Amino acid sequence: MNTTLQVTIPNFNRQDSLLATLEKLGAQWHGQFRVLILDNQSQINPEAAIFERIPQAKDWIQVVRQPVQVGVVANITSCFVHSTADWMWLLANDDEISPDAIATIEKAIAQYPDAAFVNFSSNLCSRRTAICAAGLDEFLARLDSHANLNFISTGLYRVERFKAYIATGYHYGYTFSPHLAMLFSLLRDFREQTAVLHPNEICQNRPARDPGERWSRIDFCLGAAALLELEGLAFEQRRLLAKSFGSSGKVHEFLALQLLAECREQSSGAVQSFLLQSIVQRYFYFDRSMSRWLKKKIYPMMFWFPKFSWWLVGFIFSCTGRKQQLETYQQAPRQGGWR
Repeated sequence: MNTTLQVTIPNFNRQDSLLATLEKLGAQWHGQFRVLILDNQSQINPEAAIFERIPQAKDWIQVVRQPVQVGVVANITSCFVHSTADWMWLLANDDEISPDAIATIEKAIAQYPDAAFVNFSSNLCSRRTAICAAGLDEFLARLDSHANLNFISTGLYRVERFKAYIATGYHYGYTFSPHLAMLFSLLRDFREQTAVLHPNEICQNRPARDPGERWSRIDFCLGAAALLELEGLAFEQRRLLAKSFGSSGKVHEFLALQLLAECREQSSGAVQSFLLQSIVQRYFYFDRSMSRWLKKKIYPMMFWFPKFSWWLVGFIFSCTGRKQQLETYQQAPRQGGWR
């Protein structure tokens, strides 16, 4: 079998979503790729259901089950360990893949055979043309969406070039972005390595169907900022990376109000204030604007009297027609379902 492309799926539970994804891949399979499922000790081993439901699954699907539950980040990093193909599409088990995803990937491989990495567009980011960047400086300067880059299902990896950075992926697992720690390290060390920001889509991001499995912004932001500590980055590289983190103007407000909602019935919000400032200090260390300075000063003050502050916030949001938006802060998960 041709080993140019391997679709690698880090899997944990969500068996119905996994089977639906595999059926969509099966509709695009003509012997030109294979699938590796790296199962993180799901409650039910998916192997039997896969081979029962999908014709000829044994010809192109392999299931490798972790000996113990290693967690979502270690399972993602393990995909690089187990991949043996030239190229790897790292695919989540519940994202909506395009009907021509494999054909799009094959065209990109043919067009950019020397690239180390290709990031495809999605509903998180649209591009008109391809952007080719050599080395980390150019890549960070031309990066248009950190969210789309971090979305694992948009990434295509030249496996051989990432093998040397697997230890880096495990080390920076706390960031929830081991694939980015590996990518940035590769581009840092080899300025001739090319990364492509591709205009075509191969999948779309969608919220987890089960609210208990949704990603937590608090958990993610606490971890993601640790990418700024990546060894060997120059000051300007850290600044550009931090800028990509804070590209959403609402991220500071969202974190502050979600944490305030958590402690609104408490007499003190000291813990939540600490979490907020821990995130903001690194996310916006390089943002010297007056508006950011004011937010850094004002938002922590809300936690002095959280019950009154929450009432005041509710009053302001009601007066400005944003009452429904305020409810989203209360519904957002404090901790991710990966715990």
